[in-house]
Amino acid sequence: MNDIARPWLSSYPAGVPAQAQVNLRLDAGGNVRNADIVLSGPAVAAHASARFTAGGDLQFLDIPSFRSGQYNDFVLTLTRDPAQGMVASMTGHSFDGENLLHNFQQPQSTPPAGKAETSPPQPYRINAKLDRVVMREGVVLAPFSLNLSGTGNRPRSLALSATQSKTAQIAAGISSADDGSHVKFAAGDAGLLIQGLIGATSLRGGSLQIDAIMSPASGKGDGVPDYSGKLTITDFTLVNQTFLTRLIAAGSFVGMANLFGGKGVAVDTLEVPFSLHANVISVHDARASGPSLGLTGDGYYDLNTNQIALQGVFTPLYGINGIVSNIPILGSVLGSKKGEGFIGVTYSASGSGDDPNVSANPISVLTPGILRRIFQGRAQLAPPPPPAPPLPIQKPQ
Repeated sequence: MNDIARPWLSSYPAGVPAQAQVNLRLDAGGNVRNADIVLSGPAVAAHASARFTAGGDLQFLDIPSFRSGQYNDFVLTLTRDPAQGMVASMTGHSFDGENLLHNFQQPQSTPPAGKAETSPPQPYRINAKLDRVVMREGVVLAPFSLNLSGTGNRPRSLALSATQSKTAQIAAGISSADDGSHVKFAAGDAGLLIQGLIGATSLRGGSLQIDAIMSPASGKGDGVPDYSGKLTITDFTLVNQTFLTRLIAAGSFVGMANLFGGKGVAVDTLEVPFSLHANVISVHDARASGPSLGLTGDGYYDLNTNQIALQGVFTPLYGINGIVSNIPILGSVLGSKKGEGFIGVTYSASGSGDDPNVSANPISVLTPGILRRIFQGRAQLAPPPPPAPPLPIQKPQ
């Protein structure tokens, strides 16, 4: 019960008194088999009943009423059995997802060599239908509907629909094909979605789409899928974007930094081809373009360690500067590749994903694109391999 309720009870105001009444029923061996819980206080009102197996595992949970804080007001039932796995159903007026999102975004620890999880992945089915879901920064999805099933970390079916605003919707689904499961996600307001997910406010507006393929099961029983696909965001504005502000300063583009503090910089298209393997997102040939800037990038982001490595080219005034890239033959020489212009500066970024070190080489602005690679940043574009297990000690004969 504690693990299930913790994300919701964490929104309970600190210092506010509350009472808990717990009635337990034990079997002949002294094991807890049933529990009835009642929570009451100025900011919480909930009651629940739970049933446990002889080994102490949660088998059934029924919460006919849960009210906590400003945004939690729902009904939850959860069952677990060997055949169906976990089946959860949530309905009601409101759910506070901020703490749940925060928990998911914490860096994941990698188990030591030889200590990987050996238990087989368990199936699950989750159904949620709520009048509203409150995300980070007070972003609200209303209404919200989710139907999700799968095994372990591998989803099998997905149907997600939510309303961001009067003009923006969210939709996601999974369809099967010979090459794997196709995962599609679309959001009518990319800036509002990103603000709700991670709390960032530097991207405003835009239409977001993700189209990815989840690889077929490997048969190794780890349940961890690989993904490959592309993220696309169109017609958005960047304001006070820390990474770009540092990049402009490092490249000595005096005056451009003022754009980010005013009305922002318009971006027509951002395309990020990516692959996900072992919790590492690899990016290749990513590019962003708009009248005021062009940007390319290659690198990776390690979800386990929150480490990033990225390198590419920043092109100022891309609307004019990038025209050269469209000239046959000459464009590939002077612009090097799509998303770069005749004038550009190479950059690299590495370190913590929250606060990466950004460097640029202003000298590269003096060279045409095909020679610009000489001044390319030195970021390590592949994550370091995991340490090899120690060699066995051989006894002398």
